[in-house]
Amino acid sequence: MRHVFRALLAVALAGSGVACPNRANVQCETDPNCDLTTGGVCAAASTGNHWCAYPDPACSGGYRFSNQDVGDGVGGSCVGQLDAGIVDAHPDATIVDGDTTLRCRVAFQDGPAGNFLGQGTREVWTAHVDGTGFVNVSNDPGDDFGASWAPNGLRIAFASNRRGLATNHNDLYDIFVVNVDGTGPINLTATSSFSSTYPVWSPDGTRIAFVRSSRPWVMNADGSGAAQVAALTFVDFMEWSPQSNQIVFDHFEMGGIVVPKIVVATVGDGAMPVKLTSSNGPERSASWNPSARIAFTSSTGDIVTANADGSSPVNVTMNTADQNNDPRWLDAGNTIAFEKRGTGHAEIWSISSSGGTAKQLTHNNVSNDVLQDASPHGLVVYNHSPAVDASQVGIVDSNGANAVLFNAPSGTNGRAARFSSCP
Repeated sequence: MRHVFRALLAVALAGSGVACPNRANVQCETDPNCDLTTGGVCAAASTGNHWCAYPDPACSGGYRFSNQDVGDGVGGSCVGQLDAGIVDAHPDATIVDGDTTLRCRVAFQDGPAGNFLGQGTREVWTAHVDGTGFVNVSNDPGDDFGASWAPNGLRIAFASNRRGLATNHNDLYDIFVVNVDGTGPINLTATSSFSSTYPVWSPDGTRIAFVRSSRPWVMNADGSGAAQVAALTFVDFMEWSPQSNQIVFDHFEMGGIVVPKIVVATVGDGAMPVKLTSSNGPERSASWNPSARIAFTSSTGDIVTANADGSSPVNVTMNTADQNNDPRWLDAGNTIAFEKRGTGHAEIWSISSSGGTAKQLTHNNVSNDVLQDASPHGLVVYNHSPAVDASQVGIVDSNGANAVLFNAPSGTNGRAARFSSCP
């Protein structure tokens, strides 16, 4: 099957080098537009136009532009190699071509979090979604947390204070990138004297957003070109737009009390980020879906969706009795998973993105199930936390079946899990 897939991929990428006769080159808008073969993404060229690209391990960024209906002269070129400023750093070790066993996985952290002085001893692990096949990818005495997958599923970014430990400054964190098998760690922020945490890889694989001095920053995927996106402080829950040109994040306004507000910033234009809504109440935990709508927790405790400019809001849950949090998109944007806090604890639920009757996915009775991520392949991952300092990684199907709970070997505090891409 692997050879058949590679043959089809070669045809899709190479073809005859000529687009279909009498047919204009067509830009893509979202990843689902790119369906010549599996794993297609809508990637930006240096012109700002967007064209379809498909997985190719021969490219350092993991993707190559198709020759089918692609303009700007980029057909057949590796994504990220068109502009030297955004080329991914080459890994120090070779990932086996076509090896999918390392790619359909979940990354998470396990271990004591310590405190704000950086005294934790967390490690970043990966595992199969059934809780087997553990790999310690950070593997360092320092505190490692906040894993984020490269879109091609071959590398992981995370925060680590290992450089701080070496200089007696435990609270100095850097953004590291490592191969999915744990080889070739690279410090992307080694020249900075400020802590960098919470990396989030852009969908096109060219950039990484992160938090520095409580503000949103963005750098190229090789660590170059780091720049502050906005001067707004107290950043949380950053996420990229599907087109990799905007980020949405929680900004905590200071006005007598701390009020979280959701803002959208366009990367590189220098403009002031725009509030998603005009509400005066707390709103947070935004999540961007493939068709560019944003889901978030509203000031009424509901899950609401809206366009990126805040227009056309839809209250999905319409439930004033419970607090609904942390929406994540499923099923190509047709379903939303979320966390509902009712009678003293939290459970995971799902609902149609247009509203309707919600379905309960977890049934823990007393513990808290805190939603972390959703896979386009119909899985939900969450923290199953019976106590403040104890947690397991939980994974369940979008229909509530086949739930599994696990920790890393000898671990007791598995949290912040994220799904990889899966070919």
